Amino acid sequence: MTTGLKHHRAIALMFIHFHSNKMKAVSSKYTTRSFLTFWLMAFVIPCVCANDEDDKTLRVGVLNIPPFWIIEDQHFSGAEIDIIKALVQPFGWKVEFVECPWKRCLLMMETGEIDLLSSLSKTAERSKKLSYIEPPYYSTSIAFYMHKAATFEINTYEDLKALNIGVLDGALYFEPFDSDDKLQKHFVTYEKQIFDMLKRQRIDITLGDEVSLDQFLQKHALYEEYRKASYRVKSEDGYIALSKKSAFMHQRDKIAEVLARLVKSGQIKDLYNKHHIPWQPPTQTPQE
Repeated sequence: MTTGLKHHRAIALMFIHFHSNKMKAVSSKYTTRSFLTFWLMAFVIPCVCANDEDDKTLRVGVLNIPPFWIIEDQHFSGAEIDIIKALVQPFGWKVEFVECPWKRCLLMMETGEIDLLSSLSKTAERSKKLSYIEPPYYSTSIAFYMHKAATFEINTYEDLKALNIGVLDGALYFEPFDSDDKLQKHFVTYEKQIFDMLKRQRIDITLGDEVSLDQFLQKHALYEEYRKASYRVKSEDGYIALSKKSAFMHQRDKIAEVLARLVKSGQIKDLYNKHHIPWQPPTQTPQE
């Protein structure tokens, strides 16, 4: 029961006591009407309107990409999970982690089915539907992976134009890659599908966050089958965003203040290091 609801019910009980003592002093018709009116004010209206912060649950979209998000037997861990917990700790909110493929997570943000998503690139198109929280909290490097038997090399962006490229549906990597419709891109839902396609030679290369893909190859003992290209790209900064339809939108500025403190204090870096992720600072730093 919320504090506000307890307060209203206490008042109602006081009124009932007062009402019973004064019953004989007023007409039965007037007493019944006033009692019902107060009963509605004390019980029905608070039940509809009371919305204390302590009773809210922040729904956060996650996907299984270790070491950023790790999902095992419905247990959620990883660097991004720890960051979200640190972010909401000052507010005392409950958190529900919702597993979803990346593209589905984005759609759920648009509809308000989930409230928050982390590790996002910022674009003008996404900003129409998502509310980005400043500042960004990390940046990352994009690496390219191929089968060890591949006879080609990737040294420049131009080398990508003759290749079939596996990409994660809904993900953004870097410009001009994301908007380059001349490249031969093949979209999949999960990273594992990409490496299966590489193995069967249905695609030539894939790309993604260097740390998470290195971890994926190590976890599945795939380093003997695949190799990285020498060509790398520093991605744009990573952001946390709220759904514009979230009930937490009015807390956006306060969330931003906490995030800025986490970045400036080095806590974000420490949480990345805890999961053996080499943290790279964002290009945009929090304002003093």
